Amino acid sequence: KLSVEQRTSMETSSSSNPLRISSPYLDGAFPFTRDLYLSGNDYLICEDNHLSKGIVYRELRCPVRFLHGDEDDVVPYTKIYDAASALRSKYSGTDITIKLLKAGDHRLSTADDVTAILDTLDEFL
Repeated sequence: KLSVEQRTSMETSSSSNPLRISSPYLDGAFPFTRDLYLSGNDYLICEDNHLSKGIVYRELRCPVRFLHGDEDDVVPYTKIYDAASALRSKYSGTDITIKLLKAGDHRLSTADDVTAILDTLDEFL
């Protein structure tokens, strides 16, 4: 998670120097560029906009699928129910589904996890 200072820098700076972000899943840090950060905004449906101090909602015109592991030690799986509930209250009538993956961890990288992800993608192809 980026700090407020890092997010503000990404949003306001014209620098092409990437942040170096460490991860417990990688050896060393990976480059996190301003372009990558800004492109993520294209896919947000709601956010806590730290610059305007409030929640910003965008139009939602697609189904939503939450896939979450029940053994995620970084984000408790119960959070996914809160997120789905918030979306359902804001976007009533939207197709929102939760798929809780048994024995799935934070990375969802086992063969069974990947199969579940691909099966979910197949719903839309």
